[in-house]
Amino acid sequence: MLFQKESTMKLNIGLVHALAKAAERLGSAAELGKKSGIDPASISRYLNGKVRSLSDDNWNKLEKVMNGKELLPEFSSCQAVIEWHEVEKDPDLIINNSCREVALRVKGAQMEPGICDRDVIVVRKTADLDSVPENKIVLAVCRKAGLLTYALICKRLRKIGGRLWFFSDSPEGKFFPAEKENILWTGVVLRKICEL
Repeated sequence: MLFQKESTMKLNIGLVHALAKAAERLGSAAELGKKSGIDPASISRYLNGKVRSLSDDNWNKLEKVMNGKELLPEFSSCQAVIEWHEVEKDPDLIINNSCREVALRVKGAQMEPGICDRDVIVVRKTADLDSVPENKIVLAVCRKAGLLTYALICKRLRKIGGRLWFFSDSPEGKFFPAEKENILWTGVVLRKICEL
């Protein structure tokens, strides 16, 4: 058994990742739904983080068609998908998170076409921006200059003229210098696991 069952199971990033891998192995989320006997719309809601738990009955059905190797150990203790606006209100959801990796639902079109509004991304915490390799997509929790409010930035990191810069992949996107003194947390985007 991959997880200890409860009357309703909380969907954490480990389970979402395992479901995504199972859907990929079977060819689609619809096929995972068909093989497990669960409505494909429900599978889609699980994968997109719209639902934060699933019933014992649905878990039992899914467990029968999932391959135990689809759950990676490093994901098993992480929490559910975090909403962008939740982190802007309470950056400690990421800053003080004990998980090595977090899943976050993106807000906005700053990294289109690769990462779009409402996509879910998996981000691994890094020591600082200087440790991030050139041209990687990063997530940063920033304090707005002179204010006690916070912003999230999802941009491509570039090193130009001895400085670090954030670039958007969108043709209409902006670029600006990375102001390290305002950055409270950084992480490298590892993958996009689903989209709406």
